[in-house]
Amino acid sequence: MRRLQTLPGVQIDLCQVAMAARAASQSEGMGVLLLLLAQGLSCSNCHGSSGPGRVAAPLCQSCHTGTALRNSGQIRFSSASEPDGGVRHAADSTFGVSDGTRYTLATGHGGLQCEVCHGEPHYEPHMKLVAGCADCHDVPPNTTDGGPHGLHPVGEPWVKAHGLVVDETGVATCLPCHGKDRRGTALSRTLSDRDFKTSYGEKRFPRGTEIGCYSCHADNKRVN
Repeated sequence: MRRLQTLPGVQIDLCQVAMAARAASQSEGMGVLLLLLAQGLSCSNCHGSSGPGRVAAPLCQSCHTGTALRNSGQIRFSSASEPDGGVRHAADSTFGVSDGTRYTLATGHGGLQCEVCHGEPHYEPHMKLVAGCADCHDVPPNTTDGGPHGLHPVGEPWVKAHGLVVDETGVATCLPCHGKDRRGTALSRTLSDRDFKTSYGEKRFPRGTEIGCYSCHADNKRVN
């Protein structure tokens, strides 16, 4: 892999530069390059090293390997390849597409193409994420796990209603995203700033906060 050394500690993958340059005549290719660099990514993170092992259409689940309870060593990896260069296989398919299906053709929640919520990989890499149900729905969905990837509704109505769900079903269905210790994981991060009125007072969660039971509940009041 040929790399261009620039600022100390920063390397640019020349393959990625070529991709951006080729796309620049049709789109904002340099913007794509900068987005990827800002995330610490290069072509090889998804496609692997050049040569026989290079993957033309990597699967989402090679990086997004599962939930907090079932994954391939961690929930998310920054590379789709194992240390030996082989393709990583997910322990759980919650965030994956069917084998043999290209991401650009895959569908998910509501029959929508994955790109609608997650963006086109070479032009909106990891930058297009729906922050809540209201981004698409005028009325909050009446479901507990019917959202994208089995997600519950997000917003004030769910904050008020989730206690009843836990009373009926327990916390087992919460743990895959909120973690065994119930303190939140990468899967329960807020995708925008959130302000809620709760029975524990007003709560503010800045974008990126990993939400868990104890974000509101006191540690000494264990959630069953």
